[in-house]
Amino acid sequence: MTSDLLRFLRLATALLILATSAAHAEPVWRDNFAAGPQQPWISVRGDWTAADGTYQAQQPGNSPVTAAILPYELADFSFEVDLLQPADGGLWVRANADATAGVILVIFSDRLYWHVISDPASGPWTPHGFANIVPALGSGTTRVRVTGNGPILRAYLNDDSVAISTLDLDTVTAPPGSQFLSGRVGLYDNASPGTRFDNVRLEAGTPVEVFAMGDAGNGSVRLYPVAAEGDVAPVAVLEGASTGLTDVRSVAFDSDHLYVSSGSGQWIRAFAMGTLGNRAPLRIIAGPNTLLGGVYGLELSGGELYASTNAGPVSVFDPLADGDVAPLRSLTEMTGAYGIDRDGAELFIARHFADASSIYAYAGTASGMDPPLRHLNGPNTLLGCCNLGLAATPSTLLVSQYFDARILAFARNANGDAAPLRVISGNNTGMALPVDIALRGNEVYVANSSPKNVLVFPADGDGNIAPNRTIGGPSTGMDAPFAIAFGIYMIPDTLFDDGFE
Repeated sequence: MTSDLLRFLRLATALLILATSAAHAEPVWRDNFAAGPQQPWISVRGDWTAADGTYQAQQPGNSPVTAAILPYELADFSFEVDLLQPADGGLWVRANADATAGVILVIFSDRLYWHVISDPASGPWTPHGFANIVPALGSGTTRVRVTGNGPILRAYLNDDSVAISTLDLDTVTAPPGSQFLSGRVGLYDNASPGTRFDNVRLEAGTPVEVFAMGDAGNGSVRLYPVAAEGDVAPVAVLEGASTGLTDVRSVAFDSDHLYVSSGSGQWIRAFAMGTLGNRAPLRIIAGPNTLLGGVYGLELSGGELYASTNAGPVSVFDPLADGDVAPLRSLTEMTGAYGIDRDGAELFIARHFADASSIYAYAGTASGMDPPLRHLNGPNTLLGCCNLGLAATPSTLLVSQYFDARILAFARNANGDAAPLRVISGNNTGMALPVDIALRGNEVYVANSSPKNVLVFPADGDGNIAPNRTIGGPSTGMDAPFAIAFGIYMIPDTLFDDGFE
């Protein structure tokens, strides 16, 4: 054998080992059913088939209960699926190999609950974690996510950062919940016409509910558990020369991507979720066709990426956009903005210095010269420079004020010279130069730039009140907190070495 051939074989072997290792390290498995079901779906009961890019049971039923199962044994995981027209369909989790025992999340248009069963015919069919779905789900697509972490199972709908239902298996005694601490995931249907399923995403790893904090001073993004308090280290950090991050002003993230914008860089960078650190972006939205100035607000909603800029229109992009691309649409009637929040069917916008005492509400689909639905402005509003953070609920709109160091709470439909319902302000609050705010459940998180911390207040708070919690100190690494977003971070799996093959 010649030395050249020997070197070639050694190189080929090394590349094969590297490729195999990379495949084994991949923690995500997907199927969009575009070419039929991928291997290794197992149609256990129900005669499952793919049609029109979706997966469904041709013989739905629950005696015995239907099941299409994936053969991956997982303890900690995230399982996401699109449900089309959900009606007594749902997800299997922690199931055994032939789906004769396991946990089922059952989803109707107006409610959901869990069953922990030891027999596919007799159950038991005890409902656990019952939750009403308000408003009821329509005939379109609903994204469902179930996470498992030890005995705790959580269900989320449509990318909400707060679980709609949580099941603690330690509280289930018949059958013992302790029997279901690992197992397989799959699909279930018991209606005709049945629920159809699409865009399955299964990830191995430990789910942690987190808030991402964009740090303008460090040019970084740090992730902390939502219940963090005091001087705690982040669970993950995105920073370093390879990231290209500078002057971070906004963040948004979903299961696959972390989006970061710059106030001075006129770009939006998209990074792969997972192990963060000093890594290069997957994509960069930048260039004259994007219409971006300094990007102070990012919002992921309805499969679209909203961006507010200080020197251009509020624009909407495809989240997978890359390079010097034009937006899907732009609200050219609204140029120069800082804070934005898309909630339900409405988009709230806080203007920059040229119109610093105004908040506007637009239809979420507004574009071009479409007029606002409402315009909040006047001396009674107490609005002034600069309103950098917005957070809306079905009944309330919260606004953070940078120089006045306070949070104003308005009725969501407030218009004209309307006074706030409540004001969080005063020495006890600890606020100094607050920037972005974000709502999670009944709490509002505040990026407090001057003291270099994050404050958490009751969302219905009023007056000179102390925060519920403060996250800050040298271990946090915070330098100039500016932006906040909520989601789930999957700590990469260390036990499931084979990945999804």
